[in-house]
Amino acid sequence: EQSLAIGLVSSAGGVGSLSFPFAMAAIAGQFGIAQSFWFCAATAWVMALIAGAVFAQSRHSQLLENSTSRSR
Repeated sequence: EQSLAIGLVSSAGGVGSLSFPFAMAAIAGQFGIAQSFWFCAATAWVMALIAGAVFAQSRHSQLLENSTSRSR
């Protein structure tokens, strides 16, 4: 289960690092370089929010697991 997750994350990182410069170039060509950087900033904020949500969910799951193992 953990090896599958690591493989998926690694693959997604590779695809993202390959496609992101092309997306930035397309946005810059269509809307201008300033809009391209705003897109980059918005993407960074979205990724930070998702990472925070995943961290909070992971922490919540750990707390529930610890509380149920203590009550047994």
